[in-house]
Amino acid sequence: MKCVLVLDDERVIVRMCRRILARLGLTAFSAYTVADALLEIRRRPPDLLVCDIDLPDGSGLDVAREFLKARPGAPVIVMTGSGEPANEEAAAKLGVRAYFNKPFDVDRFTSAVLDALGKC
Repeated sequence: MKCVLVLDDERVIVRMCRRILARLGLTAFSAYTVADALLEIRRRPPDLLVCDIDLPDGSGLDVAREFLKARPGAPVIVMTGSGEPANEEAAAKLGVRAYFNKPFDVDRFTSAVLDALGKC
């Protein structure tokens, strides 16, 4: 079964993403900080990373960078409330598969997950 790490400091967003992922038959686990996410990636590298950018202890883009070192070519989906064009450009340079501003459309998120994991 495919495994997804959801990284966001907003617990309501994490719960919503986990519910969507569960409905898709995916195993999801959570992290609320950069430090926790990096630990999870080392412990059990997921098939997909879904992450926020602005976190209390750093940037989700740094987590994406480390994830891609551990799993080159693995998919990353970024979701953010900041809407900064520089963040979107940085995410694109990393090879992020999808980029969403919060709040995001559930159907678009679902399609992005399925596409990222090759289930479309």
